[in-house]
Amino acid sequence: MALQHVSELELFINNLPILQERDWSYLETLRVSEREVIMARLLGYYFKPSEQHGLGVLFIKSLLQCYQSVSSSAESGFILQNIDELELNSIDVTLEEPTAQDNRIDILIKSNHFVVIIEFKINHILNNPLNDYIEHAKAKFPYIPSESIFCIVLTPKRQEPVGKAREDKIVAFKQIMFNDFFKRVKINKESLKDVNNENDPQLYFYNDFIATIENRRKRIDMLEKYVALAKDPAFDKNLIKLFDTMQEVQRSLNAQMEKLKSLLINYSILKSSEDKMYCVMEKKYGELKFKVRLTLGGWSLEHWKGANKVDSLKFDFETRIDEIKHEVLLFEQTILNVEQAQ
Repeated sequence: MALQHVSELELFINNLPILQERDWSYLETLRVSEREVIMARLLGYYFKPSEQHGLGVLFIKSLLQCYQSVSSSAESGFILQNIDELELNSIDVTLEEPTAQDNRIDILIKSNHFVVIIEFKINHILNNPLNDYIEHAKAKFPYIPSESIFCIVLTPKRQEPVGKAREDKIVAFKQIMFNDFFKRVKINKESLKDVNNENDPQLYFYNDFIATIENRRKRIDMLEKYVALAKDPAFDKNLIKLFDTMQEVQRSLNAQMEKLKSLLINYSILKSSEDKMYCVMEKKYGELKFKVRLTLGGWSLEHWKGANKVDSLKFDFETRIDEIKHEVLLFEQTILNVEQAQ
């Protein structure tokens, strides 16, 4: 495909996968979704029915439903039928459960009726001594039948066992995809609408956690689509060409803004606009701020008071730098005069 033709370029761009709209998440802002230990702690909190989240066995029930769908376990079906009648205080959760061989089980859920062993994987390979985990559970909980020990690998995408995990050839461990598990959690949560009222902070924490997981899935989906498309050498070549072109456009925007900055006094380019398809610089007068924004759509002169934009003027992208300088100074002076008159 020849990208020099505008219509072909537009067709190429329109066929590109784009990142789906995402809900803002506090946990995602902290990059928690990529940190295995912190995510395991959050899961441990929600797996424990007696915790303050008020969701009872919602997460355990959803996990066992997913387990039943990928296994032939009749015992998990029996547990599910009776899970709402179980004593919540009999269910406990341990993180980093140590074994006699000095290994660690990521999450261990134990009760008077069943045990769940969870190997939690986000970014790491599946090379754990899974057989040791099973033997540890059997030894520690001899009163739990083997068929009531449910072994799970909880992961964003299917893992191929390597190293010790491959050597053990453990078929007891069933892989459950993050996405499937949290879909099931959301479905089951619908029947618990009265558990948390809308002002309960626990509901906010739950929704933020769910949004974090869903946003991660959207990023992965987009990346997987690009990887699949890039198997076509022509697509890969054109994608690289498009990316290089966008970087050149970005450099051109930055160069234009640097020229204007050199003609003005006390303006600074905002770091938040670096590596973006726009460039912004600002100047402060106490609570007042003047911003100059440059995008491919043109120039924008903006008057801000605190966090609110009060007014703006637009100019074509092709407007000469010296003309923009003149307009900036005039814009500043006009607003300052109005402010002083008040």
